[in-house]
Amino acid sequence: MKTKLLTIALFAVLLLVACDGDTPEPTAEPTVPQPTSIPPTPEPPVGPHPLDSAECSELADVVAQAVGLPTTIGEAPFEDFITRETGTGCQVLATGTDVDLPDVNVAVDALMSALQAQGWEEDMMYGGGGGGGWLAGYRRDDALCIFVFSSEPSDMSLCGDEPLPSCFGRLDPEDRIRSFDFICAQGVQPALHRDPPTEAPPSPMPEPTSVPPTPTLEPVSSIQPIDAIECQELADLMTRAVGIAATMGEAPFEDFRTGEAGTGCQVLATGSDANIDDVNKVTNGLMDALEVAGWQEDVRYALGGAGGWGTGYRRGDRLCLAVFASEPSDPVLCGDEPFAVCWDRLEPEQRLRTFELVCVRDPAAGSPPTSVTLGDGLQCLYEGWDDALVFDGLRLNYTCDLSAGGQIVGLLGDLFPVDGDTWLAQKAFVDLGGAGLVSTELVTVYAEP
Repeated sequence: MKTKLLTIALFAVLLLVACDGDTPEPTAEPTVPQPTSIPPTPEPPVGPHPLDSAECSELADVVAQAVGLPTTIGEAPFEDFITRETGTGCQVLATGTDVDLPDVNVAVDALMSALQAQGWEEDMMYGGGGGGGWLAGYRRDDALCIFVFSSEPSDMSLCGDEPLPSCFGRLDPEDRIRSFDFICAQGVQPALHRDPPTEAPPSPMPEPTSVPPTPTLEPVSSIQPIDAIECQELADLMTRAVGIAATMGEAPFEDFRTGEAGTGCQVLATGSDANIDDVNKVTNGLMDALEVAGWQEDVRYALGGAGGWGTGYRRGDRLCLAVFASEPSDPVLCGDEPFAVCWDRLEPEQRLRTFELVCVRDPAAGSPPTSVTLGDGLQCLYEGWDDALVFDGLRLNYTCDLSAGGQIVGLLGDLFPVDGDTWLAQKAFVDLGGAGLVSTELVTVYAEP
């Protein structure tokens, strides 16, 4: 029908031309319709928002391969509890039981190594933990992942009112639920980071006018305190770094990883915000001083909560648990009010800060083996003599592979014991041709049979 009408109209035009003898002139130039408006360019997201789908899928694959469990991907609320930024994150979740995970520690270590290999760096400010698990933070570019590893019974009635650590130990493998939960966002503002130590600890502060008598250190179990001279050295180090006279004594020690308990040398310094201008600077100064003195952080002891946080330090067969705590000078000042809310309104002299080290000789550390083997079968020989190479303040104690071009694969610092014949170690790639230390990763090593 439309074609017929178009034909009739065209015939009418031709008929008019034939009658007049002239071609009709157009009355106006044809107009091309212009868009009335240009769609606005979408504004980039402000604040924490989920990782790109490709990055989230990549992370899910890394987790699945490392722990041997299937993963799910979704979105979940994201909160940076250091900067208090909130938003939405990509969630990667893997859940299984001890039937699926014959060795949970090996699975966790493999996951930590895989994350480092993908460029994710642990941010120790986000370490924390409790009876049911622990958490950590990982950064890459402007992205932050809050990782929570948790353990719980398949049915809470299996424990009743019994404390989780004691209950969990008697559960059957199929009743022990393990979860690996990542919530990751990009566009996250960086929190304050401390710089690595570049020089010796600050010049000594005035020494305490009196030193408490040397405690009598008598072993009460296989866990024994470090000797009095080393304890005094740590007290002097803390006094200089914190600027507050540290005291020495004894305190109960419990290794929550192995369950071993005993008595340790305690070094303690307490002050308030009235005599500590910048608590973060002071804390970082103490940590730097420990590293300069040869103490190596063992991040497996990282824990934290609203009132403080802690970590572990090792040097040879010695282990120190470090705790940095904040509390009001009188508990009634806060009452039932949440700690974080109450703390902000306290006066400087009402904000107490405590720096504590409890240090022991760890029987699990023992003497370093003369050789160990990496997971890929590469053998590493002990080279930790006085003339060993040093990188980032840590000696290259083991050499695993040395190429003709000066490329070295080795192990930096001390081995951290996992059990009788398994350790964690910092694997290093070194270029003696000029690049120096190229990269490091945390790996599991095994004693030679």
